[in-house]
Formats: sequence, C-alpha cells, structure tokens
Amino acid sequence: MTKLPDLTDAVARAQAGEHEAFEQIVRDYTAFVYRTALSVTKDPAEADEVVQSTFVRVYRKLHTFSGRSAFSTWLYRITVNQARNRLRDRARHQGMELDKARLSVEDHTAEQLDHDRRRRMLYQALDELPEIQGQVARLRLAEELPFAQIGEALGITQNAAKVNFHHAVRKLKERLAQ
Repeated sequence: MTKLPDLTDAVARAQAGEHEAFEQIVRDYTAFVYRTALSVTKDPAEADEVVQSTFVRVYRKLHTFSGRSAFSTWLYRITVNQARNRLRDRARHQGMELDKARLSVEDHTAEQLDHDRRRRMLYQALDELPEIQGQVARLRLAEELPFAQIGEALGITQNAAKVNFHHAVRKLKERLAQ
C-alpha cells in the first residue's frame, strides 16, 4: 500500500495549462486509479479502459477542481463514476453478466495459490459487504486514506466513515473466520 503523493503544486500548474504537470499527475496517480477501477469492475481489461477514460475526463474537467477536497478524493469520485458508467454501458450493450476474473492454476506455486486463495476470499468478503461499507474498507485498507478524506470521497461524514469501517471490519472478521 503506497501513500498517495501530494500534487497540489502540480495540479495548480496543470490547471494553468502546463502539460508536464498533467503528465506528472497521470504518472503518480495511474496505479491509484487502476486499483480503484479494478475494485469496481473486477476485470483488468475494463480497469485499463477506465484508467484511460478517467484521465481524459480529468484533463477536460481539471478547471472545475476547486481544491475544497483533496485531489485524490476528486479523482476517486471520477474514477468510480467512470467505472460504473462503463459497467452499465457494457451490460446494456452486451446483455451479459459481468465475469469474475479467474486465476490460472498452472502458473502458480502452492504458496502463490494459498496467497491467491486468501486474497480471493478477502475480495469476495469485501464484495459481500453493503456497498458503502465495502467502499470505506477498500479506501481505508488499500489506499490508506484518512477517514476525513474517505468521508469526502463518498459524500458522508468522517464519523459515518469510521462507523462503516468498524462494521465492515467486524463483518470481514466474521466472514473470514468461517
């Protein structure tokens, strides 16, 4: 889990039209956007597409970022919206259920298989949480965001983020203990 960089200066420079500053934002936040998109889409190829559409959207809408929240919070909201739109459009156009990614057993050692099994169990348990609890847990555990920023990103209070995280952890422990 990596800490997200503070790119306040780069964001201001990008808003002023400096292309190198925007490129720095893309470089420093691509992994964050990809992880967020993957947590919504559950499909690496779809997540790649969401990364592209997210940064196109950010480029077009950067002038609207006011700095009232953290840039990563604003970017998270755009990413989740882009991912949800992509899933909705895909389901509408293809008329099929979303596929879960499958691991190729032949390519893994026993240790990797055990690690992958535990990771799948965790992601499955996260998927079974109520939506807001799952989002809070992912932002707190995977992105290590503070509760205030999680609250901003999800449009809830800091205390609501804490409460949802507490309930999510309790449910995850119960689920994983089985």
